[in-house]
Amino acid sequence: MNDSGPLFSINTPGKIKPLPHRLAPRSFDDYVGQATILAPGKPLRQMIETDQLRSVILWGPPGCGKTSLARLIARTTKSKFVPVNAVDSGVGEIKTVIKEAERLPGRTVLFVDEIHRFNKAQQDSLLPSVERGIVTLIGATTENPFFSVIPGLLSRCLVVELKPLSTEDLTQILKKATPIDDWCPDAIRMTVAIAQGDARRLLNIVDTASLYTQRPITPEIIQEITQHRGVPHSDDSHYDLASALIKSMRGSDPNAALYWLARLLSGGEDPRFVARRLLIFASEDIGLADANALPLAHAAMTAAEKIGMPEVRINLGHVVVYLARAKKDNSAYKAINAAMKWVSDGNIEAVPPHLRSSNYNGASEMGFGEGYLYPHNYDGGVVEQRYWSEGTRFF
Repeated sequence: MNDSGPLFSINTPGKIKPLPHRLAPRSFDDYVGQATILAPGKPLRQMIETDQLRSVILWGPPGCGKTSLARLIARTTKSKFVPVNAVDSGVGEIKTVIKEAERLPGRTVLFVDEIHRFNKAQQDSLLPSVERGIVTLIGATTENPFFSVIPGLLSRCLVVELKPLSTEDLTQILKKATPIDDWCPDAIRMTVAIAQGDARRLLNIVDTASLYTQRPITPEIIQEITQHRGVPHSDDSHYDLASALIKSMRGSDPNAALYWLARLLSGGEDPRFVARRLLIFASEDIGLADANALPLAHAAMTAAEKIGMPEVRINLGHVVVYLARAKKDNSAYKAINAAMKWVSDGNIEAVPPHLRSSNYNGASEMGFGEGYLYPHNYDGGVVEQRYWSEGTRFF
């Protein structure tokens, strides 16, 4: 049993521990959420409870239980537990921990919070000791580890994805934290909705609400506490949100598309990023089915550059609804992809002489442009002539 020191407790005289720390689970029976990986009999829980933990990366959004899980490991494991935070730790501190682990008998569990903030050199410094088993690494990250953690570490760690807590999970945590009779049902629902899967955010709201003398706690009090109702997102999740927006428009669902647009914008996304995605979508997914799609998406890009938030939400919403409702045709998109692949496969040919430019000195002497048939000189503006040597059809 190891209670791990300053990461998990605040002992400063006169200081009150924040509610998330006061409610930290002391056993798996107290832990709320993540049943898919921590229910009795699940491999990760068995590894922890039998003290056979291997190095692991805990990946999930803020407030989903990564640090609480680390606390449980600290209480359950028989190893020495050393916590560091990547924000204020460097290679020197890591080397000190490793040197100490080599000297002492038994196993050392090194918990690195926000491991994605370590640069490549700092992550490289962990590799030898993790590979030799000198330390067992537990890294916690809100960023996709397949982008933010070096391959060498990933190959030596079990990557475990933790999900945002559900409405039921958050409601259960709220009921553990405060007398439920002191709250209006609507205030509970509002607090859970604002928390957006983040237990830490929920408990901080509950902690602040406890300072109010009014009972029961009402939605008006929660609105006063929270002020801003936006839902920030990480650099990683903005790609997922953008993907959901694109796929909703592709599926011709304007309501879903508007929801994901609202999530992006309320989270502080740059409107120009959204507009670029719309501009691509107009050609990739609508293409020849609606000639108005591309110029309208281009207008949204101009609006994003010249107006900005909050007014540009109107322009982006307008275009998102139009693109979602428009007919879809990706034949031009498929055609350019096929042509690009044809070229990348090595099908390179010289420009036929009659198609080459003759607008420079010496070109006519070389016969460039000679024999070219100008289509506008023919009925219907069409004339048969060879434009390339192959007969492959891309479109």
